[in-house]
Amino acid sequence: MKKIIAGVLTLLTIFSVHAQSYTARMDVSAQEKLSPGSNQSISITITNTSKSAFVIGKSEYALVMHYQKSTAAGQVFTQRYRLPETLQPGKSYTFARVSFKSPIHPGDYPIRITFEWGNQVIVERIITFIVEPNYYASISAKRLTLPNEPDTDLQFSISNTGSTAWPEGKYGLRFQLRKAPGAATRQDQSKFNTEPRQFESWDFEPGESDDIILKDFRLPSVQGDYVVRVQLQLNGNIFLCPPVKILHQRPNGKKIELGSMGLSVEAPFTFKEKILKASLLLQ
Repeated sequence: MKKIIAGVLTLLTIFSVHAQSYTARMDVSAQEKLSPGSNQSISITITNTSKSAFVIGKSEYALVMHYQKSTAAGQVFTQRYRLPETLQPGKSYTFARVSFKSPIHPGDYPIRITFEWGNQVIVERIITFIVEPNYYASISAKRLTLPNEPDTDLQFSISNTGSTAWPEGKYGLRFQLRKAPGAATRQDQSKFNTEPRQFESWDFEPGESDDIILKDFRLPSVQGDYVVRVQLQLNGNIFLCPPVKILHQRPNGKKIELGSMGLSVEAPFTFKEKILKASLLLQ
């Protein structure tokens, strides 16, 4: 019995020394700051710095990428590539097309890159990819000319036109009156100075959209052109993104892009050319 135990211990010790005799150098060529949702390709070079060859066949040598967090978005980094040829001492092999599509969710993604022989790690390196937010939005107004009625519905279509998923939260629109007809009273002007009263819970991925409908919006009593600044808000704060596009569909079906938006209280279904020149200040 003692001889058997000694033999097992000797075998394990020899195996351990043999595994530790392999050494290598890893060189990674990668852009660490990534645009969301972009196709990426990095190269990783392994140089055999040990005295023995990395002989493929009976043993498997592999380059493995391990995502160090648990979020689903980072699983695109988890990959494995087998060494396709025997690597002699002093020689190098480049895994030239390690490809992935970067996540659409911004944040830091730490990746542990290892070169392994079986379950033994010969060399490793940690690299952190940073996906930077790239928020863009568009707003389409259902109509800019409103009927001369006590109240009406205001409808806006909000779209994620960027390549980054929006943060999950409650989104709403805040109005600030910038210009009103001369005859408008203070009460009339206050109609368009409003905090969001309708919130939508969104976490839009690129290309997704939805509507915000302000039901029974109380209109001013004085007709005319009202230029309103519209701000997209997230959880009560301005949702910071580059200037968004404002689209309006004319009665003939043609869409026009406005640098600004004017809300006008007029007779039903009328359309004034000067409304197109009003400017919407959207943030």
